[in-house]
Amino acid sequence: MLSDIRTCWPPNPGPAQPETGTKTICVPVKNTVTESLVGLHEPAWWTGLRITTLNESHPEFLYRVRLVRGDGGEPAFDDAPHLCEWIQRGGQLLPLPWPIPASMATEMNMSVKITPVDASPSDTLCIILTFHELPITDKFLFATEQGAIVQYWNEKKHVGGSRLGGKEPVWRTLYTIVPPMTRLLSAVEWDDAKPFCAHEWGELVPLY
Repeated sequence: MLSDIRTCWPPNPGPAQPETGTKTICVPVKNTVTESLVGLHEPAWWTGLRITTLNESHPEFLYRVRLVRGDGGEPAFDDAPHLCEWIQRGGQLLPLPWPIPASMATEMNMSVKITPVDASPSDTLCIILTFHELPITDKFLFATEQGAIVQYWNEKKHVGGSRLGGKEPVWRTLYTIVPPMTRLLSAVEWDDAKPFCAHEWGELVPLY
């Protein structure tokens, strides 16, 4: 269940939490570092990001992060571009805007682009991406805190889209609503959520 995220956040891989893991890469600082989200095993979902530097005297540098898709670097959730870019302080573990299924990240060629705001060119940047094992096979609608639908994904067929392009959902059928990660990490009881019958992009859906 998606609510499993709440029981083991922040991620701490090990015998006590075998369903949780991380991907780490350390590279020299440059203007922008791109790290791919492609290739994660299924049924894992990407959930969070931490950025650190090996320069211990300046651990709290700021970074501009963009969650993008495709070779052109468009916002990963093109109907909510403002949620796909943020400023992150070094050492922070922040949730991604939404949990992202491995198949969705791969099919949409998603990645994170990290641009140092004030890090030294001589530093080494360590990017730590967290994921959770969430064995859910369903049709999903990703919604904002206001309940606006911004993305569709069919986990069984590995196809999806948004109001701005891609595959249209089959409306008037049942979908699992995926709230923002901040909502999943709150006290909201996702376990009690029921599939929702959606009718159109402009519809507001319940976040439970």
